[in-house]
Amino acid sequence: DQLFGKMKKAPQGSHKTKATGNGDEATELRRPFTFGDKPEQILMSESLRNAQINHGIDDFILTENDLEPLMQTVWDAMSKHFNEKA
Repeated sequence: DQLFGKMKKAPQGSHKTKATGNGDEATELRRPFTFGDKPEQILMSESLRNAQINHGIDDFILTENDLEPLMQTVWDAMSKHFNEKA
């Protein structure tokens, strides 16, 4: 018998882990842009990177589809934290 001969392919995403994804993987910290998001909620570096990837450098444009805001719960927690320090 081969070492992995009896193993079967599991459905995608069926493994359990406490770690969140990074890089281009979606995490619970980000969500699609919706009209009315506050400018300070937008992750500007990630949004500019998205625009460069999606549209190139020569004719640089930033569209709503490029924007990556923080989840409202994350934004609320960060705002509360920084307001307490002020």
